[in-house]
Amino acid sequence: FTDKDMPENILEEVYENIFIDNPKTIQHFKIPKGQLNKNNNLILNIKRINPDIIISHGPEKIGMEIINLSKFGGINIHWGLSPKYKGSHTARWALLHGKPEWIGLTVHMLDDNYDTGPILYQSRPDLKRHWSIKHIEYSLTRLAFDIIPIAMEKIIKGEKYQINQNLDEGKFYHSREYNTENKKKLTQKYITELIDRYLNDKNKYDEGVTLINEWK
Repeated sequence: FTDKDMPENILEEVYENIFIDNPKTIQHFKIPKGQLNKNNNLILNIKRINPDIIISHGPEKIGMEIINLSKFGGINIHWGLSPKYKGSHTARWALLHGKPEWIGLTVHMLDDNYDTGPILYQSRPDLKRHWSIKHIEYSLTRLAFDIIPIAMEKIIKGEKYQINQNLDEGKFYHSREYNTENKKKLTQKYITELIDRYLNDKNKYDEGVTLINEWK
């Protein structure tokens, strides 16, 4: 890729528009895997901050003890279209299944399980022919940048527009399932050919996909 086509450029607008009154007041916690909900220092600091809402993007499961420390609960940014694709590496599983039309973002309320909370919004990126897996995944975060402020505002205002998931549908993908063999299948050639085929007959493929609370 040329410099202007690098995946990181998709997030450039996000970085440029994040405004923090005093960056020095932001606290960072480096927590070992599996210890998120057991870290007393983190929990004490959340209690001290007394947040209105928690936004989650990428960490391990956040327990209800932490979620309940915020006034309005929590929102999760999930790189997959739940309930069909729950869990880890879900954009990659859609590609492995030959279904780029199922690549998308779910913004949902946090609950006591993984990617199962009521859905606030869903959206899909405008896939480009030259994109890599990183382009795809970063584009989902870019979508979340537009969606999250609106979702937060509605939740804080008490609007009840979220839709419960039908958890009998779809599958939960564990991180261990995305193994070396699967990684090898996702070559750039494979991804490009798959996206090309999809874009050449997009309307046909999109007929089988219904988004819940679609973001437009």
